[in-house]
Amino acid sequence: MDQNFVGRIARLASAPAEVFWRECFLRSALTRQKSIKDMRTLGAAADACGRMYGIRSEGARASQLCAENGLEVRELTIPELPNMEIFALFEPPSDILVRAGLLSGCDRLVKESGMDAFLGDFCCVDVVLCHEFFHFLETRDSKTVFTRTYREPLGFLGRKVCLPPLAEIAAMGFAQEMLGLEWSPFLLDCVMLYANNMPSALAMLERLERSAAECARSA
Repeated sequence: MDQNFVGRIARLASAPAEVFWRECFLRSALTRQKSIKDMRTLGAAADACGRMYGIRSEGARASQLCAENGLEVRELTIPELPNMEIFALFEPPSDILVRAGLLSGCDRLVKESGMDAFLGDFCCVDVVLCHEFFHFLETRDSKTVFTRTYREPLGFLGRKVCLPPLAEIAAMGFAQEMLGLEWSPFLLDCVMLYANNMPSALAMLERLERSAAECARSA
């Protein structure tokens, strides 16, 4: 692995969480135009939501949580899609689909590149399972969980809709709390992409670095 890439990942590992919230907001047409102030407010609320659930489940293994809640973990097989990588999916009501081979390869990449020196000891599949498990919790608690109850008006008719980035931020907050990670799990997207789609991984790194600069200027 390119050591320049490793160094950039190391710097982003200590970046504030809002840098990754910003990336998440930029991915969705519904939130792309949000100000940094709004991103911080909504991102913090979503992150707190995920972490609250994470505290309740702290100490349990991801696979254990899935088994105790009747969730089946199966292999995800998908056709190749241009400019898009899917690592895992929650399929209601009770299936979590993961690309186990890709995640195992990511674990090897982290160790062989030396990234474990600053990311610590973890398994990619645990991060992904925790993330998807939160989406199960969202479905179960849809009438009370913040990521489902918070809605904003959309379009001329003002129909109120959920904001998908909030669910992703909360799911990453849940995984981070559950696993005791000192860095945002969003960072793993770059590493997993590097193994399969290096141009996309580098493009994401550049966006994160720009977001870090923007957030620092508006602090």
